[in-house]
Amino acid sequence: SWLRSILVRGVSGASGASGASGASDTPAATAGSGRAVYTGGAWFESKPDVDFSQVYLGFKSAGIDNEHGLYVYAVLQMLLGGGGSFSAGGPGKGMYSRLYTRVLNQHAWIESCVAFHHCYTDTGLFGISASCRPPNEHALLDVMAAEIEAVAAPGDRHAQRSASRRAYAAHDGPSRLEVRRAKNQLKSNLLMNLESRMVQLEDLGRQVQVSGRKVPAEAMVDRIEAITADDIAKAAAALLESPATVLAQGHVDSIRSLHPKVVARRGIRL
Repeated sequence: SWLRSILVRGVSGASGASGASGASDTPAATAGSGRAVYTGGAWFESKPDVDFSQVYLGFKSAGIDNEHGLYVYAVLQMLLGGGGSFSAGGPGKGMYSRLYTRVLNQHAWIESCVAFHHCYTDTGLFGISASCRPPNEHALLDVMAAEIEAVAAPGDRHAQRSASRRAYAAHDGPSRLEVRRAKNQLKSNLLMNLESRMVQLEDLGRQVQVSGRKVPAEAMVDRIEAITADDIAKAAAALLESPATVLAQGHVDSIRSLHPKVVARRGIRL
């Protein structure tokens, strides 16, 4: 897909691939280094004939080789959650997640907003994808960046990265209730999926292929249960220490010209 091809470029060090739509000038990683090198960057693809513009904001996260970080970011993804503006409520729709309560329920012009986490053997990509009708793309990027910033831990060494942190961000860190709900949802999804023999077989193959061993479901549940609100906040803050990857498709003129100011206001590097 378009998103996956661009994200993989960002991880491998080629996020600055040239094109008519414009991109960053970040140098590519050394070929044959054996490990992915995340660089970040920006990519804009103009499609003026589409109804909705898509925006992605991603950061370097934890890969499969970082076992603790992998589970922390999985819980953070559940905590942020999100979905589409259509039929946002109801049981099982994630209506208590942050991207529903703080984004979709507050901004009628946003069509969808979802947290994502792509895991690789040696690194990962965490971020938010969203869509809206033009000409709100630059405002959408600011909303997305604000939600990543809001969940980050205040007062620790990561919080010192930006003097522009919102005044109320110190009160936006994840609550114990939010973390408990996210952990329960993650455990529920894990255990229900593993009720299928086909999923069990696929999970076994993936784990053995990647790490050479099988982690039982009980051990996964224990690791999820051990995650605290402080772990989540620090993981969110750590995201903002890496250069961001900003992707946009659709009506991109406004976000192309304004995205440096938007991310700089949030203390995000490109």
